[in-house]
Order: sequence, then structure tokens, then C-alpha cells
Amino acid sequence: MPNGIRPPPPKFDIPEWDKAYLTVDETDMYYLLIGVNFLEIPWLYRYLLKMVKDKSLEELRKRFEPPQEN
Repeated sequence: MPNGIRPPPPKFDIPEWDKAYLTVDETDMYYLLIGVNFLEIPWLYRYLLKMVKDKSLEELRKRFEPPQEN
């Protein structure tokens, strides 16, 4: 990597089965994003971020508020 700049990742199409599997509720989405970030799975991270791309800040807060532990 010259100058520390990474090339853009290749295009990756997610199969329909995987897309259906990734349709999750808010709590699962929160944990999935944490896991994807920890495991460094860039294509899945980008896919999940596309799901929330056009959401308002209030919608994002509501969706990704960490679950309350009882």
C-alpha cells in the first residue's frame, strides 16, 4: 500500500439467502454490527451500513440504542 492508501474493495454481491438472513430486528442488528466490526468483515460491514444510510440521527439512535440489561 503506497502512502497508506488502500485500494477500494472489489464489488461483492450478496446472495438472496444471505440477504434474507441479514434482515434482523434492532437488537440483533446492534450485536451483528459489533461482531462484524470486531471480526473485521468489511463487505458485511458495508452491507449493514447501507441498510441505515438514509436514516436520521433520531432513527439511528432509536435503532442502535444498546439493549438495556436487566
